[in-house]
Amino acid sequence: MIRLLVLLLLISCQPKAAEQPTYAQAEKLFEQQKFIESAKMLSKILDQDPKLPGARNLLARCFFFLGNPDRSFEELQFVLLNSEAGSEQNLDALFLMGAVALEANLSESNFQKGRKAWELYLKVAPKSNLTEKVVAGLVEMRALEDPPKAVNLARSYIQQSKVSKALAIFQRVLKKQPNYVPAWHYQGMAFIMGGEPQKAVASWKQVFKKDPAYAKKFKLDQRIAVAEKL
Repeated sequence: MIRLLVLLLLISCQPKAAEQPTYAQAEKLFEQQKFIESAKMLSKILDQDPKLPGARNLLARCFFFLGNPDRSFEELQFVLLNSEAGSEQNLDALFLMGAVALEANLSESNFQKGRKAWELYLKVAPKSNLTEKVVAGLVEMRALEDPPKAVNLARSYIQQSKVSKALAIFQRVLKKQPNYVPAWHYQGMAFIMGGEPQKAVASWKQVFKKDPAYAKKFKLDQRIAVAEKL
């Protein structure tokens, strides 16, 4: 009897095995915008089951909101390589790739991959409830390939107070064509709208450096004088 009691006591004192995290727990953390905690939990889950449906797509979303779109893109490409074409998981990955490419300042190669992902999405799921959004996104992507159209798009975002989206477009244009002065001009406007007058001054000074006549036409010397006092 004593031996039995001792044995039961020893068993009760044994540390409980740590519970394995679940996808539902990670999803709840994501909904609470606890992206770091959710990403850590999803990484543990995927260590055990690398192809768990939905988990890697959710991890990609976490990385996007944590400001790491390139890692998000990597996760989505893994999904495409390891999921059945046309499956819910596959379509979700295609949609997310296009969305990340449109919203983030990715490399040119990844941007093109995102555009192709959306073109494929339309072929595979032409009647999806996301079709309208994908079509509009592709129009925007094509505009980004043409500097004048890209700058006009960015200006429309400035008017909508979507400064960060506008700045991302200007950065993309100037990376490809650093001498395109309208981008420097309106980038300065975006910086002013975003409360960064010194960056606006620096941007406008680039216009003077690259095209003094353009700068004079738009009276950027006056804008610089005002911005320097802010």
